[in-house]
Amino acid sequence: MRTAIRLLLLDIPVRSASALAQLLPAGSGIAVSGEAGARGDVVRAVERLAPDVIAIGIDEPSRPPSETVQRIMIERPTPIVLVTDGRAARDVEATMLALRDGALTVMSLPPAVEGEAAAFARRRFIASLRAMSEVKLVRRWRARPGAPVVAVPAPAAGPVTRRAIAIAASTGGPAALQRILSDLVPDRLPPILIVQHIAEGYIDGLVQWLDEESRLDVRLARQGDMLQADTVYVAPDGHHLGLSPSGRVMLTDDPPVDNFRPSADVLFDTAAQALGAGLTAVMLTGMGCDGVRGLRKVRACGGRIIAQDQASAAVDGMPKAARDEGLANEILPLLSIAAGLSALAAEPA
Repeated sequence: MRTAIRLLLLDIPVRSASALAQLLPAGSGIAVSGEAGARGDVVRAVERLAPDVIAIGIDEPSRPPSETVQRIMIERPTPIVLVTDGRAARDVEATMLALRDGALTVMSLPPAVEGEAAAFARRRFIASLRAMSEVKLVRRWRARPGAPVVAVPAPAAGPVTRRAIAIAASTGGPAALQRILSDLVPDRLPPILIVQHIAEGYIDGLVQWLDEESRLDVRLARQGDMLQADTVYVAPDGHHLGLSPSGRVMLTDDPPVDNFRPSADVLFDTAAQALGAGLTAVMLTGMGCDGVRGLRKVRACGGRIIAQDQASAAVDGMPKAARDEGLANEILPLLSIAAGLSALAAEPA
């Protein structure tokens, strides 16, 4: 008989802890092994309880969540998810810092209401905790002073009409995107369009963080945007991101596709139809298989597909689905994806 996954709650408000308890009945296979609040030594609690996954509350934290994440990742690396119930004012900057310092994702507590969408959200929340408990981590070391980083000015971006890169990511995606975008050098790089599944209300902060971490221009996509070189367009909350036949940004509030809006399938499908062989699609870490149907269209239209490899994916769901169907032209570790994209960009149009 399989032992239940041990979940440790840190800085979780009482109302959220109660909601979590209702979400995790005996049959869920996840058991709360303990809680620690403002007065608790988080590292000692992790050492004593040896949890498989840690949930850190970000609505009313007694200390900065990034501080907690840093200590755990240095002293006792354990998969960490950030949890919000959406009632308190969002501290997006603190959340992004915690993701930078090693938290894997931010998740909203599913609503305690009836309906297909709510039931899907509850199943996905539980599945996410299960997936996070299996992520293999390495110890992070305390930062040491180093040489100052000199910013490299990006060349003026101009229009690129028939080539683009489309990226889909879900659980574990923010850190993966940060790694890729920070490694890319602005040198007439084709425009990049991104769909990232993340809790509502955090995409603006994610965009700001990625923009600060990258030498590219990272922005929220706007309806009708003309694609520019060395520019990244991220799907906003509650909207599908795609390309029109003329190659301009297309945002819609059409119904969710398989419960996702934005949907990777929509991005890949519309971009493939608009750009054909000029499209490179990238499938990054995440649960489920959103994007696989769109990747079929990418292959049919002559586009190129890169899937993240199993070893480097925090959650090997979406990229595995692409690999299992034989859709990927290349399977690359996270640290090689930026170089792969740069090499493709250097090829003749």
